[in-house]
Amino acid sequence: LEQDNFFLTSPFSHFVGNFNGRRQEGSNKFELFSGFIERRFEYEQYVIVVRKEGLPLGDQSNGLAMYVREGGNRAGISETIDTGNGTFTHWKMLRYDGFTQGYASRDGMSWEHLGGGETPPTSIQGFEIKGNVGFDILDYKVYRSPYLTLYGFQKDNICSIEDGFGNTLSTAIFDSDGKAEVLLEHVIRGRLKVIDSTTSLM
Repeated sequence: LEQDNFFLTSPFSHFVGNFNGRRQEGSNKFELFSGFIERRFEYEQYVIVVRKEGLPLGDQSNGLAMYVREGGNRAGISETIDTGNGTFTHWKMLRYDGFTQGYASRDGMSWEHLGGGETPPTSIQGFEIKGNVGFDILDYKVYRSPYLTLYGFQKDNICSIEDGFGNTLSTAIFDSDGKAEVLLEHVIRGRLKVIDSTTSLM
């Protein structure tokens, strides 16, 4: 959906908010020390994946957040001393069919679902620091959809995604147009498998 790593490459004039942060020349990270920073984000559906690093939050007065909003209505991920304690290395937010979901991970492979629900379209995406413990954005990617779309197979064929150990992560059935959308919650090393109604591998 976006080719550029927006927070690591865009001019500071593309951001709004009351924040203290920097991008040092030659550095591949955005250091956010305090406050909040926002950007325009007018997508109906998306997957945002952020790789970050930070220090333990220490106490209840500190917190981190990634969010989307429209006016005063806001949805997102909050990291507190009780949830993550600043040590999550990855955040992920996705919106599809009007629902927004939040996930976090300490390795980019195993994800913890932090909650979600039905949300209206939003036009702003941002990060916020509560207190005095900041974090660094190491990578920021925006994808079109959490689903991998496949075409060209017969109706009722079954598509599945397996991880490197052969565990099935997600399945979908091809419709009468030869189309299937299979959920891909995160980037993996695995394989895509299609079987017909007799369970023969195709």
